[in-house]
Amino acid sequence: MVNSNAAWLSRRLSALGFRVARHVVLPDDLPAMVREFRSAFGRAELVVLTGGLGR
Repeated sequence: MVNSNAAWLSRRLSALGFRVARHVVLPDDLPAMVREFRSAFGRAELVVLTGGLGR
């Protein structure tokens, strides 16, 4: 299954000159989200968060 939201956002950010390093889909699990957010904030200058894929 293609994550069309991430694909669209990646194209838009790339067109603006940003290098998109990765995108992650997380479960509705607070500890997992906190771990990933901390990891992302530690290695990136810009972190973009969006909500819900409706699965």
